[in-house]
Amino acid sequence: MAQTKTIEQDLITAIKTHDSLRVSTLRMILAALKNEQIAQMRVLTEGEEIQVLQKEVKKRQEAIEWYKRGGRQELVEKETKEAGIIKEYLPETL
Repeated sequence: MAQTKTIEQDLITAIKTHDSLRVSTLRMILAALKNEQIAQMRVLTEGEEIQVLQKEVKKRQEAIEWYKRGGRQELVEKETKEAGIIKEYLPETL
């Protein structure tokens, strides 16, 4: 639940600063968290929130590979930026 609150606050800041990529990415993250919460039918623990965020990063990395194969550099850059935004909310790995 702690990650969700932080993301919601950052979304408000991004809206105020007119950062459209960050706004869309944060909304997408919040939707994924909300969908998982509905599927679990309870409030997510911090560990479960982290798992959802890791899954979202993995989706972006897979998309990057597909876009590279397809020669879509502009989409590779967009997905890379989105993955970077999501990684900001993950704990640092060893």
